[in-house]
Amino acid sequence: MKKAVAWIMAVSVLFGIGYCFTGCSVLESFLGPILSEPIEEASDYTEEEHLQRVSDLVEKRYMQEGSEYTSYEVYPVYDEYEELQYFVIDFEPEGYVYIKLNKVIVTFGPSMYTRSDENEFWRPYTYAPGTECTVPDENGEMVTYEDILFRQDENGNYYGFRISHFKAANIANEKRYLLRIYTKSGSFLGLVPAVKRGDKYLNLVSWEEMEFYPGLQTDECPYADIVFIGKSDFDL
Repeated sequence: MKKAVAWIMAVSVLFGIGYCFTGCSVLESFLGPILSEPIEEASDYTEEEHLQRVSDLVEKRYMQEGSEYTSYEVYPVYDEYEELQYFVIDFEPEGYVYIKLNKVIVTFGPSMYTRSDENEFWRPYTYAPGTECTVPDENGEMVTYEDILFRQDENGNYYGFRISHFKAANIANEKRYLLRIYTKSGSFLGLVPAVKRGDKYLNLVSWEEMEFYPGLQTDECPYADIVFIGKSDFDL
């Protein structure tokens, strides 16, 4: 009798394992299209509606009672193709965050608006091959950089900011851009905050004018440390 029970249990376990593999496969094939089906698209909203939606989310996340911020402004930011792709939030008295607009939203994916790191400390710089520059980091520790020169004011102090690149450059009503640049191998390198100056752009990391074209491939274009991670933890 015990042998019979043991045999039945063994068969049941094997059947269960087989069902799990086939069942999971069937379940995945059934749910896959549902999970990847767009439930919302950025094109469903106008630019004005996006600005209002972002503002509503900023109010909920950053402007509740006890907030370190007293006010804020939301600005649209465009890519090199003149398409709305980002937003920048400038806080008062200090602080900022960049927002990426996700074009298609799917079930269990990130929201339509993804945050970068908030109030990331940065310094304007230019490339200077063959040089070294030693500056204090945000904690006061001295760090030496090669092939880089950081910008200094008239008193020889290095600039350092926890406000957006646009606010640091006193950009008011100009159209804001984040331009994508690539390594010489074609890999994505980073984003350049910029505004137009005639047929060129003013790079707001180097504070120099630059020529730009979509697909620019160079390691000699100063860029910002702006990173977007497509996970729900970074939803606005």
